[in-house]
Amino acid sequence: MAIDTIKATAILDGAVDTADLADGAVTTAKITDGNITTAKIANGEITDAKLATGISSSKLTGALPAIDGSSLTGVDPADGSITTAKLDSTLDLSGKTVTYGLSSGDMPSGSVLQIVYAPKTTARQALSNGSQYVDVGHTASITPVSNNSNLLFRLVHNGNTGTTNLRLHIKETTGGGDSNVNGVNSYTGDHSGWRIDVIEQQISNTVTTERTFKVVALCSNGVYGYQNSTVTYPNHVGALLTITEIKA
Repeated sequence: MAIDTIKATAILDGAVDTADLADGAVTTAKITDGNITTAKIANGEITDAKLATGISSSKLTGALPAIDGSSLTGVDPADGSITTAKLDSTLDLSGKTVTYGLSSGDMPSGSVLQIVYAPKTTARQALSNGSQYVDVGHTASITPVSNNSNLLFRLVHNGNTGTTNLRLHIKETTGGGDSNVNGVNSYTGDHSGWRIDVIEQQISNTVTTERTFKVVALCSNGVYGYQNSTVTYPNHVGALLTITEIKA
């Protein structure tokens, strides 16, 4: 009688080896879940082709080997994680917009926030010989960056007079006004010929809108004077009004 059935109890452990199994005889259905353990997999047998494309990152632990960073996507450094030590000594910022992230509020008291230079760009102006101040055509505008700052004025006046008294004032003309800036004036005394006078004064500022100032002057005792300009005399030092905004 032919034997077509062999029960598992009739097969000794280890009696069936690889050579006794036909190619393709062991199918997925013949392998019980959980029976292929780590010990059954030889080292190096799981290749890239055997790995799924959606492996969870939680499965990656321990030290990772060096990889090509260009293959990484969606990896952003945490805020504040790049320290000064991580920056190269030379950075190519060509075509980049760099924002320094500082505002006037971050600057310490006494810091210079901006400087406005306003040289006299009109021809020299004859100054009054009476009691009326003359607008000499010398103006400067500044838009403060802080509403808690000081404005430091420095006026360098260069011109000529006869033997006379010269008075200089800086007036604020913002919004059509015409008021003396407190303390920004000078009685320069009696001089004759070419002269250079320097006035410096500081006032407080509480706005961040444009402010405009002008220089006016008066020569008394019936003698005319002039405020010089490089437009009229290119080889002479012209008048210069500087406004420096300083953090209060």
